[in-house]
Amino acid sequence: MTDEELAQIEARVAVAARGPWFVDEYLGSIYAKTNDGEELEVCSPDGFRRWEDRDFATHAREDIPALIAEVRRLRKIANPEQALTETAIAYDLRPFP
Repeated sequence: MTDEELAQIEARVAVAARGPWFVDEYLGSIYAKTNDGEELEVCSPDGFRRWEDRDFATHAREDIPALIAEVRRLRKIANPEQALTETAIAYDLRPFP
């Protein structure tokens, strides 16, 4: 993941409604719970209330897998023995007894 990609994700997070977000199953709306316990409607069945939240949600499908891949890549660097073990198991490259 490049610094630019990470900066773009950080920028989307910075301007999106703070969470946690949750769905009201009855109304079909998405809400964000604020620090003071208030519920802010992020998205109604008619659409998102703010462009920033729409951009955050629509990029999540690419951002989250990219972040997961980056975490996995960094873990392999931090713990190469674990990475080798996982690779050996995945390809059944265990040594003969």
